[in-house]
Amino acid sequence: MLLRHLSVKVNPFYLYGMYKAKKEADRYKAAKEELELVQLRLLQLQKQQNGQEDAKLDKEIEYMQNRVSGLVYKLNEMEKEYGL
Repeated sequence: MLLRHLSVKVNPFYLYGMYKAKKEADRYKAAKEELELVQLRLLQLQKQQNGQEDAKLDKEIEYMQNRVSGLVYKLNEMEKEYGL
């Protein structure tokens, strides 16, 4: 009966839901930004390679490709979960 008299702004369930939604939205935005930065770095490395054989550069490119794949998977899962 006590919750009936609480306004939406002070309802603890509403506040918790809003906090959780904001946190998830921030996480999604951060993942999108990180994906963009990693893709740009990967593109830069690929241009730097320019047909040359360099084991260190090849390893870094492979690492960046794995990070891109992981981030794309993570974003797809978040989009499925939140219906985006």
